[in-house]
Amino acid sequence: MASAHSLQGLMKWLTRDEWRDRFAEAFDAHLLPACEQTGLDIDEVVSILGEDWFTRTVWGSAFEDFLSRDFDDGSNIVDEYLKRRGWKESPSTRAKSAISSKKYRLRLGTFCAAVIHS
Repeated sequence: MASAHSLQGLMKWLTRDEWRDRFAEAFDAHLLPACEQTGLDIDEVVSILGEDWFTRTVWGSAFEDFLSRDFDDGSNIVDEYLKRRGWKESPSTRAKSAISSKKYRLRLGTFCAAVIHS
């Protein structure tokens, strides 16, 4: 995945009203199965994994998955961002963002449960 610095604009775009709830659903889809399997709540998972590791892996994987999602209305956050704000990004960042939007989806429920129990 592209570096966090090169994706700052896209991460900020994620906080817009039209994407915030959709990302929350994607994030929950990654984390809640692990919470259900372990009986832990989200704060306990963050505490066990450490905030830095949690952000780089769990949040990062949910974010990367979200970039690849096409919604029922045909929208995709990367396509919309590049269409409206891509002119502000370097060619390499535009390319990295476009590639990230097409990567495979990684489900972390089982992975996080395995890490927590190890």
